[in-house]
Amino acid sequence: MSFIVERYGITVDLSREGKTTCPRCSSEGRDKSGDNLMVYGLENNGKHKGAFCWSCEYTIPSEEWLEENGIEEKEIEVVGQTFNEEVHNIIKSKTGIDSLEYRGIPKEISKFFGVRYKYNETDGSVDEVYYPITKDSKICGYKVRKHPKNFALPGPYGETGKDCDLFGQFRFTTYANTIVIVGGEHDQLAAYTMLKMGQKNDKYDAPAVVSSTIGESGAYKQIQKQYQFFNRFKKIILCFDNDDVGKEAAQEAAKVLPRNKVYIMNMRMKDPNDYLINGKHSEFVSDFWNAKLYTPAGVHASTSLYDAALSYAEQKRLSLPNFLPKATKMFGGGLPKGEMGVIFAKTSVGKSSFIDALTINWVENDPEEVVGVLSLEATVDKYSTNLFSSYLGVKLTRIENVEERKAYLQNEEVKKRIKDFTENEDGTPKFFVCDDRGADIETVKEKILEMIIQMGVTILVIDPFSDLMAGMGVDSQEEFVAWIKKVLKEYPQVSMPLVCHTRKGKNGDSNSLVEDDIIGTSTIMKSSAWTMSLERDKLHLNEVMRNVTKVTIHKNRANGETGVADEAYYDWKTGRLYNFEWWREEHPEMFQTE
Repeated sequence: MSFIVERYGITVDLSREGKTTCPRCSSEGRDKSGDNLMVYGLENNGKHKGAFCWSCEYTIPSEEWLEENGIEEKEIEVVGQTFNEEVHNIIKSKTGIDSLEYRGIPKEISKFFGVRYKYNETDGSVDEVYYPITKDSKICGYKVRKHPKNFALPGPYGETGKDCDLFGQFRFTTYANTIVIVGGEHDQLAAYTMLKMGQKNDKYDAPAVVSSTIGESGAYKQIQKQYQFFNRFKKIILCFDNDDVGKEAAQEAAKVLPRNKVYIMNMRMKDPNDYLINGKHSEFVSDFWNAKLYTPAGVHASTSLYDAALSYAEQKRLSLPNFLPKATKMFGGGLPKGEMGVIFAKTSVGKSSFIDALTINWVENDPEEVVGVLSLEATVDKYSTNLFSSYLGVKLTRIENVEERKAYLQNEEVKKRIKDFTENEDGTPKFFVCDDRGADIETVKEKILEMIIQMGVTILVIDPFSDLMAGMGVDSQEEFVAWIKKVLKEYPQVSMPLVCHTRKGKNGDSNSLVEDDIIGTSTIMKSSAWTMSLERDKLHLNEVMRNVTKVTIHKNRANGETGVADEAYYDWKTGRLYNFEWWREEHPEMFQTE
């Protein structure tokens, strides 16, 4: 059987659940986004459940309804079933006012808003809910919800679209204090129930609660038409569903409501009815009182700044290895989370060893973090060899005999240590390494998002970042850095240390490094929350000093303190870094000939 129908020259597939173009809206030059019509898909028996437009109320009845009424689908062309006094009386004769606590709604609340119910002839349970819709506070139709939720059966009676009042509005024509706008009719009943139950003094009215009659996505159209009604209130709280659609709908609705009166309620559950049926009345009332004043994106009301400061004060920092005690103190306890930072140095200074030490530290000491390394210079085999060398304290590349190296790695104790380092107790990996070095920039973006979203990476090291910038023009570099900043804003749990090369200096140039030496656009440095340079005199006459690296903090946006921090000594025998001041005290014999 074909489920494709054509209306107003537009085809609709009734078997595919989801939003699509409304034929009637499209014929009138509307529905530019092509998502006004909600198609309800198929029943378990293979029959289609019809479709309904939240904007113009165009309805394609369900196959079941058509069969029950002896009508061919091609004969149907309705906006809403006829509604007049006679029809109204028939509806009342076939329905009752007892909610039977359907989805937690008390009878007195349901009756207050004029909701009616049709009951199942077999067991007496609620079969259909009739929500009265008004226009200028006079009833003009009913929206019908069949159990389970389906507004396409059998379709609305009379006028129920965007030109009508919001559901429940007729009860609050004299209210002027606080009003709550929710996503749907049953959420309206649930929200009002909980707010009324939460009233400490019965002398005062509960806050007004209304809902759009055309769904969340198009709610702003109906709300906009009721501007004067909403403008009477001192406080307007938007309480749409706690999902992407609801959040977007709330932002759109806020734009058409009176300024400086709109508050956004952040719910811990999906919608008000979820709170009600799960007995979370007090939580809903608490979330109601905690609604925050709406401000345009990126602008925050002063009343929200205290909570923001408190949250930042509680934010944990990324620890630094114990060979960097001064740097840890200068950064106020560690690197700030959720930021981009830069570690830069000349070639062959030891950036990779430094990053390996940071990685090992985060894996071992920050277990709540998931480390990811985008290795653009070393293949995964070389990377793992260097990383394990530092972790094990054995320079694996100095074991020249292949069989000896394999034998060492296959030693049961060594294997256990590596397993403890790389695996969680449940066998899942502690960190991830990507060495897709030949990828173009778009593929790299995909890899970054994959590591963040799919693998849950919260610390993403890009080593070296300069390799990504190679061959890119300044505009392209700035565009990529802007993309990274956008990603960090979208995923605030992610921190991103970048390892950068510096420009080659003139022969004999012994000047200390500055941020301007970083290869690539200056946007890299400007966009970073912190920057550190590594400097080492590779040609120093003293063997020890040739392996000492000076660590300097150039930028420290969070804490402000900059300057030379620590000196780190690299022990080539173990592949590990040590605080040079401490190491010197423990090995005075190394300096007796100075």
